[in-house]
Amino acid sequence: MCPWPCQVRKAMRTPASYISSSAILHKLLQILRETEARRLEEVGTRLQIKRLIADGEKKEREVKITDWMPPTKRSRGRCASSLASNTSQRLY
Repeated sequence: MCPWPCQVRKAMRTPASYISSSAILHKLLQILRETEARRLEEVGTRLQIKRLIADGEKKEREVKITDWMPPTKRSRGRCASSLASNTSQRLY
């Protein structure tokens, strides 16, 4: 899926009397430089996006220090009252 082969073919189709071989090489080098610049730009933007996503995930994972206690977990099942009394006894 390289974008430049069609341009190369177009340059090769023109009669040799109009374009010298050095002009063809010059055109090919120009096309290659443009393609390389475009690819580098795409890779750079991909890396920048990945870096921004990684920074966002890192901020989400970091420990947040606050002055309030987190909400207590709700107990499931039938033994909710005995579990709560056991936990409070352990705390004191």
